[in-house]
Amino acid sequence: QLGQGENAVQPLNDRDGARSLANLTPLGNPGSDRIKLQFQVDGERYLRVTVDDLLTNETLLTNQVVAQLS
Repeated sequence: QLGQGENAVQPLNDRDGARSLANLTPLGNPGSDRIKLQFQVDGERYLRVTVDDLLTNETLLTNQVVAQLS
């Protein structure tokens, strides 16, 4: 149970210049699906993401840690 003022999630990329997970080249178009995100929580309670670019058929990130869950 969390105490007052405690966070349940600790972001690992919440600092200037680190809030972007992947760059899209070329940019996407409004209304068109561009990326597929798959999330999982590992045994150490890290939230991980895999990012696939649907336009270029490339995997931009594989199993990247984005947050630590408490």
